[in-house]
Amino acid sequence: MRMRFTDASLVVTAGGALLFAALAFTTYLLADAHSAVREPFADLQGRYARLAGMREMAPQIERSLADVSERLSGHVHTAAMGADRVGTDLQQRARRVAEEAGMTVTGSQILPVRPVAGFAQVPVTLTVEGSLEALRAMLLGLGMERPSIVVDSVVIEAQAGDAAAAAQLTAQMNISVLQLQP
Repeated sequence: MRMRFTDASLVVTAGGALLFAALAFTTYLLADAHSAVREPFADLQGRYARLAGMREMAPQIERSLADVSERLSGHVHTAAMGADRVGTDLQQRARRVAEEAGMTVTGSQILPVRPVAGFAQVPVTLTVEGSLEALRAMLLGLGMERPSIVVDSVVIEAQAGDAAAAAQLTAQMNISVLQLQP
């Protein structure tokens, strides 16, 4: 017995084959899209896990940040104080420390502010005269000041004079303080 194909059966067979091809192509596209999304999604899962860990650590991070801010406040000037006022404050504190140590201040000058990694460095030059012991006491006094005074450089020259008298010297100092920038 021989099979006979009619026009209707050919149309149904061709339609079925076309439907199967469309379904196979759609399945291929969905599988490709799924694999393309899976890789970035796996990367996002790792990032999400790190962020979730940071969220859990938020109270500890905030306590540490508060601790660092408190410690930093003892060493730098706040951003609320103007740089000219910071310079004047540094100049007055350095003069006071020098005089308390027995040094004579012969000159001081506030220099232009320099930006330094999130801070403003406010420098002052200071020229003082006195004995070596008084200079030592002054340097120790500067180190004890808060906010911290940084001694950037010191040039010391001995003064000519009577050999029997206590040795007098002149020191040219570059000192500075840091100020938070807003």
